[in-house]
Amino acid sequence: MDVALLDQGIAVAAYTGHGYWGASPGERAEYSGRGRRIDGQSILDIAAPDDPVTAGYRDGHEARYHIYGGTSGASPHVAGAAALLLQ
Repeated sequence: MDVALLDQGIAVAAYTGHGYWGASPGERAEYSGRGRRIDGQSILDIAAPDDPVTAGYRDGHEARYHIYGGTSGASPHVAGAAALLLQ
């Protein structure tokens, strides 16, 4: 179920951090939520970059940096923010 339909949860927006896929850095990602619940109530809680850079390695390949995006890219930032709030 989409968090934007719930009364409780953390509503997450994604924004472009580096702009590797054509968007300007700092812009809200094209696919990102816009911060309103289905009934019109504003609920956006946090925004995180959708294209962080991380170290990656696969057997038989040279280690290098990778860019990954979408909710997978934003999730480490959101998890860290949630942990700080709970602390």
